[in-house]
Amino acid sequence: MITQIQERVSHKFQLFDSLAESLDFEQLHTRIDLPKYKTIAEHLWCVVGARESYAKALIAGQWQGFACSLDEDASLAIYQKALKSSTVVCLKAFNQLDTPSQNQLTLLLDLLEHETVHEAQLIRLCYALEIPFPDISRWS
Repeated sequence: MITQIQERVSHKFQLFDSLAESLDFEQLHTRIDLPKYKTIAEHLWCVVGARESYAKALIAGQWQGFACSLDEDASLAIYQKALKSSTVVCLKAFNQLDTPSQNQLTLLLDLLEHETVHEAQLIRLCYALEIPFPDISRWS
C-alpha cells in the first residue's frame, strides 16, 4: 500500500512541475479579482513548504511544524527549482520508510491530500485565467 501512495504523490509532483514549466512570470502572479483568491505563486509556495515540512515529519515520525525555504516573490526559475528540490527531499524521505509507523502512513496520506487540494485549486485558477494545462496524462 505504501508504494501505491508514494506513486500517487510522485505523480502529483510531476503535475506541479509540468504546470510550473508551462507558465510565464505574469501567469505565476496573476490574481483573480475575488476575495481571498490566491495566485499560482501562492499555491506553489504552500506546496513547496508542505513538501519540505512533510519530508521532515516523515523522517521524524511526527509533525515538526511548517516552514518554507521559498521566497514568495521569487522568480519563476526559482519556483521551478524549489518544486524540483522539494520533490527530491520528499523522495529521500520516502526511501527511509522501510516499515512505516501508523503515524508516518497518516503523514504520507496527509501529503497526498494536500497536493490534491492544491491541484484542484490550481485547476480552477487556470480555467479562470485561461491558462492551458500542460499535456500530461492525468489532472484530477
